[in-house]
Amino acid sequence: MKKIAIIYHTRFHSVEKIASEIAIGMELVDGVKIALIQCSEAQSRIAEINDADAIVFGSPTYFGSVSSEMKVFFDSTSEIFMQKRWKDKIAAAFTHSGSPSGDKLMTLMQMMVFAMQNGMIWAGMDLIPNENYEVPNEWSDLGAQSLEVNKLGSWIGLMSQSDARRGIEISKNDLLTARIFGKRIATITKQMKS
Repeated sequence: MKKIAIIYHTRFHSVEKIASEIAIGMELVDGVKIALIQCSEAQSRIAEINDADAIVFGSPTYFGSVSSEMKVFFDSTSEIFMQKRWKDKIAAAFTHSGSPSGDKLMTLMQMMVFAMQNGMIWAGMDLIPNENYEVPNEWSDLGAQSLEVNKLGSWIGLMSQSDARRGIEISKNDLLTARIFGKRIATITKQMKS
């Protein structure tokens, strides 16, 4: 059984929703156990995280950066870094903000650099932006037969967007993209960690 930890910080539940959608995608891959871990719980669950074969980081983009809560977690792992505890684990990341850009690339890069400094193996996005994707029967709850994926055109990780102030919810396109990304991460983890 391969273990994947999804560590995320959320303030308004959008990042939590994307984390859950990524987990739905991972569930399509047999032999994978998923742990959804809020950033506030990460220190108390560090043994579980250390035992994972893959770690996925998720943070909202605040002022072109990860949230302060995610940064505090990163900074708390210096002993893990020194012991190379996460070396050769699969890593991936996702972010969410209220605007289509919001400098989300900087947030993903910050999480990627953290993973690279820990000797992790990065798994990025493999979806062509705005490509039409046939929705699998298992995901009929999305209410569409096909949707465009990777609407924000990110390769380094998953980007999603919503804006409660303007009544813009997370799109079905972003939810499907998250599920596909989760399936990709789980598949890569099984292939590389067997």
